[in-house]
Amino acid sequence: MRPARMTAAPFDLFAVLHGNLGFSSIPVEDYPVVLDRCFWPVVQELSGGSGLRLGLEFPGASLQWVARHDSSFVDALRRLLDDGRAELVGSGLTQAIQPLVPAYVGLRNLQLGNRVYEDVLGVRPRIAYANEQTSSDGAARLYEEAGYEAIVIDWENASQNGRLPASARWTAPRLAGGGLHVLWASTVMFQRTQRVGYGQLTADELLADVADARGEQRRPLCLYSNDWEVFDYHPGRPPRAELLPPAAPEQMPRFLAVLRAAREAGLGEFLLPGEVLDAYRTDDAVTMSSAESPILTKKQPKYNPARWALCGTTASYVNTACARLEREVVRARNGATDDELEVVDDLDEQLVLLHASDLRTSLTQPKSEAMFADVGRLTADAGRLAGAQQERAELADVVLANAAGGPWRGWPVTVDLRLPPGRFPVSVELVSAGSGDRPVQQVETVERYPDGSLRRVRLVLVGVELGPGERAGFAAREAAAADLRLSEATEPSVTTATVEATFLPRRGGTLARVAFPGSTGVALGHVPYGRFSPIHLTPDWYTGNVVLVDETGTQRTDLTGTTVHLPDVPDAWPVRVPVVSEVHADGMSVVRTTWVSRREPRVDLDIALTLPNIAPRSLHAGILTLDPRSLAPGDVRFATVNGGTEAAEHALGGEVVRQTASPSHRVSVSSCLGSTEGWAAVLGPRGGVALHVDRTLTAGNPLLEYEATPEGPFVRLVPSFAETADTGSPRFRGRLRLGIAYEAFGALSAALVDDWAVRRIGLRVSGTLTGRA
Repeated sequence: MRPARMTAAPFDLFAVLHGNLGFSSIPVEDYPVVLDRCFWPVVQELSGGSGLRLGLEFPGASLQWVARHDSSFVDALRRLLDDGRAELVGSGLTQAIQPLVPAYVGLRNLQLGNRVYEDVLGVRPRIAYANEQTSSDGAARLYEEAGYEAIVIDWENASQNGRLPASARWTAPRLAGGGLHVLWASTVMFQRTQRVGYGQLTADELLADVADARGEQRRPLCLYSNDWEVFDYHPGRPPRAELLPPAAPEQMPRFLAVLRAAREAGLGEFLLPGEVLDAYRTDDAVTMSSAESPILTKKQPKYNPARWALCGTTASYVNTACARLEREVVRARNGATDDELEVVDDLDEQLVLLHASDLRTSLTQPKSEAMFADVGRLTADAGRLAGAQQERAELADVVLANAAGGPWRGWPVTVDLRLPPGRFPVSVELVSAGSGDRPVQQVETVERYPDGSLRRVRLVLVGVELGPGERAGFAAREAAAADLRLSEATEPSVTTATVEATFLPRRGGTLARVAFPGSTGVALGHVPYGRFSPIHLTPDWYTGNVVLVDETGTQRTDLTGTTVHLPDVPDAWPVRVPVVSEVHADGMSVVRTTWVSRREPRVDLDIALTLPNIAPRSLHAGILTLDPRSLAPGDVRFATVNGGTEAAEHALGGEVVRQTASPSHRVSVSSCLGSTEGWAAVLGPRGGVALHVDRTLTAGNPLLEYEATPEGPFVRLVPSFAETADTGSPRFRGRLRLGIAYEAFGALSAALVDDWAVRRIGLRVSGTLTGRA
C-alpha cells in the first residue's frame, strides 16, 4: 500500500447494498439461490463481530417475496435494524425509473414501498436509494413528498451536470427548491470495489486509492452503492446440476473482506447512512441537472435513461400499455366512490409494478410472458371498474364524463360511433340530450354498410365545457352529408385564424413552414441547405418527417416526392383541416394526416407507419425543427416534466446538446427527455412551441438537439419511438400509429401545464352508440 499523507484523517465510511430480485435476467426459480448466496452472507457478516454497519435497500416487492419464502431472514434483518448494525434504505414498491414515469405513478410507487417496509419490518426509512441512480429535479420532489429526508445519488454525474465544487462531495447538501438532502454515492468507487469482488483488482490497490483520497478532516465516503446479487450469482450461466455440491463462494467473501480491510487499515469506521446524513447535513443548495443532462443517471454515457424509455425488446410494448393504463387508472380514481377506493388501490399497485425498469430490458421468457399476462389482467380490472362507473351515468347515445382531474375547457373530443345498419342512411350529428343544442363538430371518418347506411363514424366536438366530475349526454340524429372529398394541391397550404401552414410535396408532404399568428413569434418548419454556417449543420432540416435506421445502419426516410391532398370544401371541416400525403419506399409506408386547427394554435400529425419485420437501430417521426430566424440568440430555453409535478426549465446557451448522438457502437443515443406529461417545449422571448407525443398510441420520448450558431440557434425536438442499447431494441411488424402535435403558447404558466395534464388524461367517452357502455 502506498504511504498516505501524515495529516490525513480517516473517513466516515458507508455503503448501500441494493437487493433487487426483480432484475430482468434472474429467473424466478433462482430467487432462493440469490437469497442464499447473496443476501444471507451479508446478514450473517453483519450479525458477527466484524464491525461492519451497512445500508441495505430492497424494492418493496423483493422484500415481500423474501418475507413469504424465508421468515428467518426477515427476523435476522429486523434484529440488525434494531441493533443498529444495518439501516433500511428505501426505494419504492418496485425499481421504477422515477424521471420516466408520470408523477401519479412515481408517488404511488414510493408510498406503496413505504407501506411494505412498515408491514414487513416495522420501519419507515429516512433515506431513499434512487433506482438505477437515476433522478431529476422534478422526480426528487416526490421523495420529499413521500416523507424521505435524503436520497442517494451518484456524485460523478451530478457534479459534472450541476457543475458542483469538489468540496460539495464531502457534505450532505440540500437539493435546490426543496428540503430533500443528498448523500453522494460514486460510480468510480462502486465499480472499483465491485472489481475487487470479481478478482479483477486487488484489495491493496483499492485501499491505496482510498487512502490517497483522505483529507485533513474527517469526511464521508461511500465505498459501495450498487447491487449485491451480482456476487457469486450469474443469471446468464447454466445452473449447476442439483446432484453436484454447490460451487464454493468466492466473490462475496472477497467483497466483504475488502470492506473489513478498509476498517482494519484505519481508513475509517462504518456509519449507517442516516448517521452520515445527521453528521454532514448542510443547508447549502445544489442543482444536479443541466440543459445537457436534465436526467441524471450512473456510470458512463452509454448507460442513460433511453435504455428504459426507448430500448429493449419489450420497452415499446410495455411503455405504451402503461401509458394507456395510467390514463384509465387516474380516471378510475378521480371517478371513484368511497366503496371503490380499495379496488382503485389494487389497480395502483398493479400499475406501479408494470413500471419496473426490469420489464424494459433483458427479460427472461417466463418473466416476459408474466408481464404480458399482467398487462391483460390490469386492462380487464380497469375496464370492469370503468364500466361500473359509467353505468352510473344517465343513459344516452353518447356520454362525455370528466374524470381528468381538472376542468375541461372546451378542447376537442374524439367520439367514435358504431351505428346499427340502416339507422343513419346519410350522415349523423350529436346534439345535447338536455337542450338539443348542437356543439361545433365535424365528421372525420366514415364507413358504410353494403346498403349505404353508416357503419362507423368518427366525430370531433369542440366547445363542451365540463367541471371535474361532470357529465354531458348527447343524442345522435340524422344530418346532411358533408362534402369530405380531398384533391391534389400543387402548392399546398392552409391558413386559419390560428395557424399558417405550408407543405413540401417534393419532400413527402412534410411541413415547409408553420407560424401561429397572434400566439407566438416562434415558427417551425424546413431549414434549407446552407442556412447554418457550421459545416456539420449545413444539411436540410425538416419538420414532420420520419427517419428510420435499420439494423444494418441503412437510413430510410419519407422525404420523396408525393401528392398532397387538401379538402375540396374547407368549410366542411369547421374544427381542423386535414392535409394528407402518402409515401411508399424501401419497404416502409408512411401515411401522414396533418390536422391544422381552426380554433387553437396547434397542428396535429397522425402518422400511420407500416413496417416490415424489423428491430430498428432508431425510429424518429414527427421531428420538430425551429426556424432560427424566429428565436433570439441568447434567450432560448426548453422545458418539460421529468417525473415530477412541475415543469423543469433550462436555459440553452453556449453548450451543445446532442441527445441523438451515439456514445458507442452498441448504443444509439446519449440520453432522452422524460417528458412524463407527454410534452416538451422550446421557448423564446416571444413565446414558445410545445411538442406533444400521444404515448397511448405508441410510446415515445423527445430527444433534444441544440447548438448556438452565427445564423441563430439550431434547435430540434426529435420524437423517438425506438433506440438501441445492449438490451436490444423494440421489434415492429405491421402498422404503427404515431401521434404528435405542435402547439404554440405565449407564456409557459402553471395554469397551462395543468391544462395540458388534464388534456392528456382526457374525457371518458361512453354511451349506447360507442360500444363502451
